[in-house]
Amino acid sequence: MIGIMFALQKESQPVMDAIKFNKEERVGRLIFHEGQLSGVDVVVVVTGVGKVLAAGATAILIDKYRPDLIISAGVAGGLGVSRIFETVIASDLAQHDFDTTAIGEAKGLLPLLNAINIHTSEVAKNAILSVLPNLKVGTVVSGDKFVAKAEESLALVNDFNAVACDMECAAIGHIAALENTDVIAVKVISDGADINAAVSFEQSLAKGSAMICDMLLETLQVINNALKMSKQ
Repeated sequence: MIGIMFALQKESQPVMDAIKFNKEERVGRLIFHEGQLSGVDVVVVVTGVGKVLAAGATAILIDKYRPDLIISAGVAGGLGVSRIFETVIASDLAQHDFDTTAIGEAKGLLPLLNAINIHTSEVAKNAILSVLPNLKVGTVVSGDKFVAKAEESLALVNDFNAVACDMECAAIGHIAALENTDVIAVKVISDGADINAAVSFEQSLAKGSAMICDMLLETLQVINNALKMSKQ
């Protein structure tokens, strides 16, 4: 089974419309939707916005469903040369607002992992690229802030060499890494993480979400087969 996580209901809607449902199960505030997408068993959950909500949902997802892979999907702010409606696959994830430099540690160094960057699934990444070889690959960073200033975007590029930013996927990756669960993030750029970000985000959300759904429909079977082969 593959877990697919979105921050927003609007992001998830194209996938929800495409999925062949088996059942829904509520765990506290969360609703887990089980079914098939492109013939692959999936469970889809909308986490809510921010790292805390995403991490909590990830812990429940892993504990309850033991997925072979978690996909953090949705839209993100573009950094550097990333452009609106470009699709990004995360090679690794980092939390740009985790900062213990005051006690002599590197910025972004994560507890228990003792690492800044969380590496994503090579198997999943290569499977996606085998179908869609021209997608951008790079570091995606997360923090509890909607980035909407050019100087903040530039800092994320300088500090983490990041190509995109959101508010959830690195927290999902953090919990997944601690629980030895493979993770990948796939994001469509919705805005430039600049002064126009809020308007661009709203204007791009529907199309970006549809693009993510199309990408998943095109690649899920290949990803699933690659995961099975990697375990043989």
